[in-house]
Amino acid sequence: MNWITIHTYTYSHEAYIAQTKLESCGIKTFLQDELTTQIIPVYSYAMGGVKLQVQEQDVEKAIEILNEGL
Repeated sequence: MNWITIHTYTYSHEAYIAQTKLESCGIKTFLQDELTTQIIPVYSYAMGGVKLQVQEQDVEKAIEILNEGL
C-alpha cells in the first residue's frame, strides 16, 4: 500500500478538517507527523508540516474533493 502526500498543513487541526471530509467520502487517509507537531508546534516548519496522505489509487479523487472546498 503506497501512501501519497496530497497536501501539507502547518497545524494538525487544519489537516483534521480535510481528513474528515475525505473519509466521509470513503477515502482512507493518514496524517504523517501530526503528533510531533502537536507536541512541539515549532517543529511543524522544520518538518514540512502535517502531511495528508491517501492511497495511490485515490489521489485524483481526493484532490478533486479537496478542490471543491470544505
